[in-house]
Amino acid sequence: MQKQKAQNKQNKLNKTKKTRALILAAAAIISLTASLLAAGCAKTKSAVPLTKTDSSQTANAQTVAAASPRYVPKRIVVLSPSAAEILCEIGAYSQIAARTDFCDWPEQMQQKPSVGGFSEKSLSIEKIISYSPDMVYGSEGMHDFAKPQLESAGIKVYLSKAESVSSIIQEIIYMGELTGHTKKANELAQSIQNAFTAAQNKTQVQQSLSKQKNVYYEVWNSPYMSAGKSSYITEIIQAAGGTNIFSSLQSQYPLVSEEAIIAANPDVIILPDSNGISPSQVEQRPGWNTISAVKNKKIYTINADIISRPGPRITLALKQVEQILCDNSIPAPQTSAPTQTASLQ
Repeated sequence: MQKQKAQNKQNKLNKTKKTRALILAAAAIISLTASLLAAGCAKTKSAVPLTKTDSSQTANAQTVAAASPRYVPKRIVVLSPSAAEILCEIGAYSQIAARTDFCDWPEQMQQKPSVGGFSEKSLSIEKIISYSPDMVYGSEGMHDFAKPQLESAGIKVYLSKAESVSSIIQEIIYMGELTGHTKKANELAQSIQNAFTAAQNKTQVQQSLSKQKNVYYEVWNSPYMSAGKSSYITEIIQAAGGTNIFSSLQSQYPLVSEEAIIAANPDVIILPDSNGISPSQVEQRPGWNTISAVKNKKIYTINADIISRPGPRITLALKQVEQILCDNSIPAPQTSAPTQTASLQ
């Protein structure tokens, strides 16, 4: 009986991981599609009626959602995991009214009621509205469908388009200003900036001593998808001392061919653990035995939540990638540790 219960629990965990991986891949594809559409449009999309615009976010085709200088949201429904993590880290946990199923960190977030899944098919606008939010915080490309109905109900909407480390930092600062937690947000933003600056300085020294490792980061494997030039994941790899083999591709998450991966001959392969692909499975892929990372067994898994969510825990992702590239050791699991102690107030 105990063995059966354990097996059922493991099956449920595997199903959850697979679902998360599919959602992450879908989000990447939607983000890619949104970027292509944006490139063909002359106008910039606005999340809500605004009074000010953050120039750094404008560069990322995002308009800052500010209703007035004195507007402070008290009941926020968060639709994306990174949004929940940002709010909790800056001390705005008590201002969160509801979340989605995947807003699961920090653990206290699971005490908040859920409005459904992450995507359009699994989210209910009526349920969101039932929590009487004064703001909904989601992701551009994934939650655009909800914007018209929510705005028509008088609810302000902020859709994040944080694609780079700098835009993540700017979003944290802005959310601090908006929610009344400026000091903590600025401290968090500074700690992230300091972490990347320190890593980049160390990388510059190492570059003069040894060759940089070429890295293949696998977002998804059916079809093969990686991180491109405009992805913050590429910035993480570069700051950690590596070179993303697909950094020349302009898309945030480009589709790539198996032949291109093999031809690039990466020294290191990094897999998000949510995909359920193990290093041994990669070693068994036809033709991959010629790749340096496979021959030298330099294939690693990393916690998908910390590297796939554009939020405070990107510094943990940076540390783990640094360990992989510098120490060639698999980092200890970091499933719930924050950038700093979460400010749940």
